[in-house]
Amino acid sequence: MATMQSDTDPLGTAQLGAPINNMWEPSIPKVTPTTTCKAIGYAQKSLTRSGAIQNNMTHPLATLNSLVVDVTTQDAITMQIINIYHAVPLTGHNLCFLFSHELDELTPTILIGDFNTHSPLWSLPGCTPLSWGGDLEEWADHNGLKVLNPHRVVTWVGSKESDHPSILNLAFANEAAHFTNQLSSMKVSLSDSLGSDHATLSFQVYPLDHLTLQPPPAPTGYKPDPERRDAWMKEFARLMPYTPTYTLMEGAPSDQSHSGVSA
Repeated sequence: MATMQSDTDPLGTAQLGAPINNMWEPSIPKVTPTTTCKAIGYAQKSLTRSGAIQNNMTHPLATLNSLVVDVTTQDAITMQIINIYHAVPLTGHNLCFLFSHELDELTPTILIGDFNTHSPLWSLPGCTPLSWGGDLEEWADHNGLKVLNPHRVVTWVGSKESDHPSILNLAFANEAAHFTNQLSSMKVSLSDSLGSDHATLSFQVYPLDHLTLQPPPAPTGYKPDPERRDAWMKEFARLMPYTPTYTLMEGAPSDQSHSGVSA
């Protein structure tokens, strides 16, 4: 990797290694002196020391360009986060390792990364779908994954005038993650990406035993259609245990909104 720059060289001397912060522990794929990787994760050191965040290098999806992080509580995996950078070759794609793997449907799973893939399911209008975009859609559907990205919100802007804004960074969650109600809505921000041409994708994950699990969405309610007044009044009357009979009180104005009741 060559992502770190020297603080003493104004021109910026590329150095091997990941950016280091004494409050954060990096999760890096298993590299050798002759290999590079393009996927990395960070976790607060207090979480890594407690074993709550673990870099799973033995997982089948753990490669030089993909990272698998297990979030655990009480020795059980409560969520798995898979971070992928899809380095597109000159022909075809490099996602065969992903398409040949089936996710555990019982483990809440987040799949997130730079997929460099266009598809009508998430791309902007006018983007030419790539041949493997359909394969990614089919694999995601087979594994119960749903796109978390807000609809048609750009995640890449490019650095050239000829570049067209696109949606290349994607996040998916499986049904188990949605069922446990652990996820907040996702935020896409270019301003938070510190000058990168790729936007940050951020959301909150709540442990199962957390007191602030996301509440279920509030009911939207109903708005009666005035033209169907007689129909819904008849239906309400049918559902009521009894049907009262109302008569207008003698001497009351005809436009009075309330009335007396007679047996």
